[in-house]
Amino acid sequence: MTRPAPLLPDWLVAPGQRESSPHVYPAGDRRVRPIDTAVIHWTASPHKAGSRLGADARRIRSWLRGERGETSTHFTVLRDGQVIQGAPLSARCWHSGGSRTADGQGFVNMRSIGIDFENVGPLTREAGGYVNAYGGHHTGPVWLSDDGRAWEPYTAPQMHAFLTIAASLVDAFPVLQDPAAWVGHEHIRLTKQDPGPAMPWPWLLAVVSGGASPMDVTDWSAVPGVAVPAEGVA
Repeated sequence: MTRPAPLLPDWLVAPGQRESSPHVYPAGDRRVRPIDTAVIHWTASPHKAGSRLGADARRIRSWLRGERGETSTHFTVLRDGQVIQGAPLSARCWHSGGSRTADGQGFVNMRSIGIDFENVGPLTREAGGYVNAYGGHHTGPVWLSDDGRAWEPYTAPQMHAFLTIAASLVDAFPVLQDPAAWVGHEHIRLTKQDPGPAMPWPWLLAVVSGGASPMDVTDWSAVPGVAVPAEGVA
């Protein structure tokens, strides 16, 4: 007798941390394929001055609701460590159209989980500081990569929350235990830069392969590309 497949949880966050995007392929759609890939992005949204660590939950929620374009993602990890889920795991999001994985296969959206970091990406040095791709003054931290380029770093609360979600996704989809299943948008589409050089890939790959726990990093200040906010920073 064949045992039925285990039921997977559709939501990994509490109800108050959910926004159901209209721009998805729902469960049962003939285009939905089994998950074999997780794709990491950034939102390209500016640091919000005056909020905790620059997080802008209102903007992210508006985007996930489909009010800022016909795109979607399963999870967005805000700068302050909040995680907002934009679609159930049984659905497929519109986050990597036109992409191909290293094996040459397309239809990435139909077989992947999309995860976004709230992060603006590359920064440009100008008199008086740095500006983002929108031409606005960047009010948050800046990280310089080995080639001297400026980027917004990820935050320690973000990385802890992200690694926790990644570990849960491996539990839900054991195929994601393979480090090769985790890619950046930049790896599957040449026109993209996200998640960029600030992404601490070694820690992610250690967690998903079972070689580390999300709790193992107690000092993110030693990890390039990750900013550790001072206590009490708004």
